[in-house]
Amino acid sequence: MALSSTQQLLNLNLVPEYTFANFFSDAPVLLALLKNIAANQYHEPQVVLWGSAASGKTHLLQATCQTALNSQQRAIYLPLAECLQHDPSCLEDLHTMDIVCLDDLHLIAQQPIWERAVFDLINQLRAQHTCLVIASQKMPNENLFQLADLTSRSVWGPVYKLESLDEENLMRAIHLQAHTRGLVLSEELVVYMLTHYPRDMKNLVTILKQLSQASLREQRKITIPLLKQVCPL
Repeated sequence: MALSSTQQLLNLNLVPEYTFANFFSDAPVLLALLKNIAANQYHEPQVVLWGSAASGKTHLLQATCQTALNSQQRAIYLPLAECLQHDPSCLEDLHTMDIVCLDDLHLIAQQPIWERAVFDLINQLRAQHTCLVIASQKMPNENLFQLADLTSRSVWGPVYKLESLDEENLMRAIHLQAHTRGLVLSEELVVYMLTHYPRDMKNLVTILKQLSQASLREQRKITIPLLKQVCPL
């Protein structure tokens, strides 16, 4: 069955830069599992990732989805933050997919109609042997959902907590992101970024994109003065 127009629209949220290659993680077991699932080399019915905002959950879900699509699997990425602007029917008829990546699970907590829709989705995908990868800012437990059965269903498979990167690993992650774009950053510039700008990776990657474009456009090296020009404080 073809995706609905709403599902197709939501699936356009994939960011090409979100790949496994440029994801810095100290969770090698989780990374290997998602890579194998996405490459159709291993089947796990359900995986849950949870952790604070900007801990890399969306990056991993999108990397899983994009790798699966490149491996000729049928995959879809659905951010519940945007699904909530539509109606629960956007979660229907997904059993023909090989992999469904469902982001922002915590946002439907205490909303009975949406909790029931996700509960039905989990049951449907499990029955059809479709892999479901879920991300949430909160650990799915009895304190999160009104629907008790959703609590048990949402932790049917392995559950992994993603920790926010510490200072040293955050610097490594920035250098990795820069390297994939062919950029060379000085330690001084990276320290300046972490000192003066929001430290979540989504924001830092946006800054790197802007620096790359400005450097190419103006034929200038990437320096702190260029950073200040591109991203005024």
